[in-house]
Amino acid sequence: MNKKILFLITGLIISAAFFTKIQPVSAATISVTSPNGGENLIKGTPYTIQWTGGYSTITDPLRSVALMLTKEDGVTQVGWIHWGNSPSGSYSWDPVEVRSAMAAIGIGASYQVNVPDGKYKIRAIDYNDPRGTAVAFDTSDAPFSIVAAGTTQPSITVLSPNGGENWKVGEKKLIQYNTILSGYSGQTWLQLILLKNNIPLMTVPYEWTIPATVEAGNDYKIEARLYAWPIPPICVGKEVCALSELSSVSSNLLASDKSDAAFSMVNLTNRSPDAPFNLTVASAIATDRTAKLYWQNVNGEKFYIYKNKNDETFQFLAVTTDKFYKDISGLSPDIKYGYYVTAVNIYGESQPSNKVYIYPAANQPSITVLSPNGGEQWGIGKQYSITWNSASSINHVTIALNKSGQYVKNLVRNIISNGSAFWTPDLGLTPGSDYKIRITDFDSGVYDESDNYFSIIKTGSAPTCLPDNTLIKLPDDPKVYVIINCEKKWIQTAEEFKEEGYKWSDVKAVNSPVIQAYADYSQTTADLLRAVGQERVYKVVNGKLIWVPTVSAFNAQGLKWSDVQNVDASRLNQYPRAKLLQASGDPKIYYITESGLKRHIPNETIFDSYGNKWEDVVRVTSAEINSFPDATLIKAEDGYQVYKIENGQKRWIKTDAAFKRLKLDWNKVTPVNSAELDAYPEGAVIE
Repeated sequence: MNKKILFLITGLIISAAFFTKIQPVSAATISVTSPNGGENLIKGTPYTIQWTGGYSTITDPLRSVALMLTKEDGVTQVGWIHWGNSPSGSYSWDPVEVRSAMAAIGIGASYQVNVPDGKYKIRAIDYNDPRGTAVAFDTSDAPFSIVAAGTTQPSITVLSPNGGENWKVGEKKLIQYNTILSGYSGQTWLQLILLKNNIPLMTVPYEWTIPATVEAGNDYKIEARLYAWPIPPICVGKEVCALSELSSVSSNLLASDKSDAAFSMVNLTNRSPDAPFNLTVASAIATDRTAKLYWQNVNGEKFYIYKNKNDETFQFLAVTTDKFYKDISGLSPDIKYGYYVTAVNIYGESQPSNKVYIYPAANQPSITVLSPNGGEQWGIGKQYSITWNSASSINHVTIALNKSGQYVKNLVRNIISNGSAFWTPDLGLTPGSDYKIRITDFDSGVYDESDNYFSIIKTGSAPTCLPDNTLIKLPDDPKVYVIINCEKKWIQTAEEFKEEGYKWSDVKAVNSPVIQAYADYSQTTADLLRAVGQERVYKVVNGKLIWVPTVSAFNAQGLKWSDVQNVDASRLNQYPRAKLLQASGDPKIYYITESGLKRHIPNETIFDSYGNKWEDVVRVTSAEINSFPDATLIKAEDGYQVYKIENGQKRWIKTDAAFKRLKLDWNKVTPVNSAELDAYPEGAVIE
């Protein structure tokens, strides 16, 4: 062959082998599945290399898959194993030798390279044709060993948990494994790692009490790693090494194994089933003498209904998977009946609801909402009259506002039932055509609501929400109000005005419609709750729980420790967690994680991609928003690459050393869906 031609071909091959440019092709993905770390390949015994994706998933006769053997760093080339069409996703190889780039494509046979005993990785590369540009590649996650026949290499196998188990937070568990060390003369040491979604979360001891920081989930595995001696000096004397401390000994890995399948973590503190809440009875006793029960719940799988009469012991009545039940057992007049519902989740834990009682007499108390009853348009900032009819036996009622069938808030509570009450739709409400009024007898629980939806609209004269801490008053009225969460709070004394650091020069005079457009501030002592024996304090806003994450945040919001009520945990479980928050006057919406981090949702498309509903957004003060630290570390829900969000860009943290250098916390990495991850432009890689 002409030397120039040979030199040209050699140059092209070297260029393809060492300076491959990966072109983004949406359909092109490839992933090495075996060997992927910890395996022992014996010379003279064929081993099946396996991968997913690549040519095996694409109908293209020109596509090729190349298999390269690298040193344990995953970069330094040793030689080529295979280069050609392999639609099966596997290739059988005797790990005695590899070929140079020339031999890989059939040019010459003198380029065979013997493979010394040692640690290596496989790199699989998907090419768009046998001489073209690579479109995807992947490398073994960890090194594997190649040894001569007759050499005994240590091995380790995870026995428990190995898939399907339910482990509960707070319990002590024994992680079981088996090691084979016969024939290996060196000393070894072991590390156990908890994986979540196949991402290393933390190192753990073999006898492990599961801490409360472990979140509930069904995507956990244990990885056991066996290392050659010595233990890194930084780990000497410790029960376990930190994840970041293991990077320095990756070259000493002898063998590893993971749970065959995922197991579950059950957090009884943070994830017992939500108790059914808003349990109500709508009775039609006068006609068919039945009771219709309705309730709300988040994560119950089954619901057990219990019933009693005349305050006797409650007895089991029925079980259902629905969130309503019709009791057709034949209720008798003039007997007091009681009901409650217990929710049971998939793990068998249960939580009971509140108890409700009815008196199914023939002349049972009744309520009928007259206005608004459907079709009305009520403007924000204008006063309207809510009217109803009620039986003479009904003395007090509670009036609530519902939107799209979901509770929004109580407008008035336990007022005398005189047939009417004035109400001004306030600026804190979202305009919409799906509102109803529900009026409930405070004693019996009998209620009625608007027959059809009415609308709340923003009129041309309605003002916009003023920023928090704005001071307003009427020109001829000495009362001064401060705006909090689009509501007005009356500052009742000069001492209070002074203690809060307000200035008289900041008070703005406004007209009466502006004052009326703001609802009275709704913060009451009943809004601050804490479960007995726990430290977390929650606010109840719009029927949802908001965690006050720090003492400084508590004080910054002007809350009082004397107002905190210690309640049973079941009381907290009556409320769903507020996940979506928005500061008054700020268009940004934040997602609040279970660990108390806030993440700005960049746009409406991403908001919708999670199945969020706008009515679930809870308006709070800017101080409350600022009390939650930002979630700046994200990863794909099914990925392993961690990104740091900076200046609206995502920056890949490429190595564990970089993660450690920045003093980042693995527990603060939050998974996001592909829509959100793709919304951030790529920034510079952090190495």
